[in-house]
Amino acid sequence: MDVTTSIEQVAGILHRAGLEFDTCGAGDEYLLLFEPAEAVFISFEAWGDAGVVITITSPVLQDIEPDGAGAAIVQSRLQEWNASHRFAKFLWSDGALLLAHDVLGDTLQAGELLNAVHGIAALATRLADELEHEVVGHRFRAVLEQPDLEEVEDE
Repeated sequence: MDVTTSIEQVAGILHRAGLEFDTCGAGDEYLLLFEPAEAVFISFEAWGDAGVVITITSPVLQDIEPDGAGAAIVQSRLQEWNASHRFAKFLWSDGALLLAHDVLGDTLQAGELLNAVHGIAALATRLADELEHEVVGHRFRAVLEQPDLEEVEDE
């Protein structure tokens, strides 16, 4: 299966499940917004000779001061989180705590994709609720709705 076919298959699965999504990037990524403030990104990448990896990602908290106490807390817990969650990967990147889950596009089933999307969104919500004040970071929608970001987008 090629990337284009996987992109179309995932769009069909999301549409049939009644999930609203936006296309972003170069048309090779989807964004789903969940309440209260979580976002899930679905991206596609060629893998091997004819395979596709579909990555479901959710930013838990962003704008964490890289040299601050919040970053130290997150980095000290990454190994524990990764060891205790079988299907989620916890990642630290540029002041953001991210959750990710990979599935193979070649054998993708609707239930597998939807479980991954909802599971990552729910775990991101739970973890953001637990860490938001301890780590002092922002949820996706808070960052998205900042006036400074809107000014940059309008330029």
